Amino acid sequence: MTNSARRSRVRKSSSAATLATAVRRKAYWGVFNQTLKRVALFPYHQRQQAQQYAQQLSETQDGMFFVRPVREEVVE
Repeated sequence: MTNSARRSRVRKSSSAATLATAVRRKAYWGVFNQTLKRVALFPYHQRQQAQQYAQQLSETQDGMFFVRPVREEVVE
């Protein structure tokens, strides 16, 4: 077989098969302890309440608690 015959036999993959489906995500504020275990979850627009809750937990329990953004998949 010649090189041109080999090239013609090589099949290109379709671009539709390689496209990944887009995953929708929603943002939340998570309250975490020092071992990175999520203790509470607040909607994104309630950051102030999440910070107050983390401060309250830090004062009443041993250890530190902090707030981080969390993105979770939206299940439809």
